[in-house]
Amino acid sequence: GDETVAINRKAVELAKQARDNIAPDRPVAIAGSMSNTLAWLPGTVGTDPDRIPSSAQLAANYREMAEALTEAGCDLLIMEMLLETTSGCRIMEAAQSTGLPVWTGVSATRGPNGQMVGWRISSEEPDGRLADDFEQEQTEPLEQIIDAFCALQPQAIGIMHSALPSTTRALEVLFERWDGPVMAYPEAHGFDSETRATPIHVTPDKFATHCREWVANGVQIIGGCCGTTVYHIEAMVDQLPERPGPRPN
Repeated sequence: GDETVAINRKAVELAKQARDNIAPDRPVAIAGSMSNTLAWLPGTVGTDPDRIPSSAQLAANYREMAEALTEAGCDLLIMEMLLETTSGCRIMEAAQSTGLPVWTGVSATRGPNGQMVGWRISSEEPDGRLADDFEQEQTEPLEQIIDAFCALQPQAIGIMHSALPSTTRALEVLFERWDGPVMAYPEAHGFDSETRATPIHVTPDKFATHCREWVANGVQIIGGCCGTTVYHIEAMVDQLPERPGPRPN
């Protein structure tokens, strides 16, 4: 807790060193990552009910993180794994108060009857990673989440930390409601929330094929989240155009 600022400043410093060592002549930006994930119960991926901060403390935490990353020299702030509107809007407002560009990453799940909703950990995680008595609050429709974030006018909005099929469907929802820059960086592994099948491990070629299709449909910022390796990124770069074209009408 008391080392949060120092750790994040050091992380930005190391990112700058890596950029300067490898690409000193290229315009490589440093993004500061912010998210609203809370503390988990030990041994699980479920929220610890005894470690949920108050609204005031959450707001202070977000401001501290945003200011630390900005003062350390980040070029933009990227919101990651936002999955509901209350804390999502609060963290975006903290980031925007710094004056840096803000990119917003939304995580999504295919809910009942194929409806897209905010990411549901109870649907996406395999058995054994949640506490036996875990209960998740009702997730909001993805349309509602995206509308709330669009109203805050970030510089870009996208779908991240979501399975490949969920990313495709969520991007369709996003394109209907947002005409600014769109990003996508999906999971390269995960769990099929509809079939509850064996955990999915996405090959670099399959990952790259999906990325190429999203870029063809108008995605301008592309990458990968959990499970993504250098091989996935290499395959993606090999299949993508030099620069993305305009969004199809």
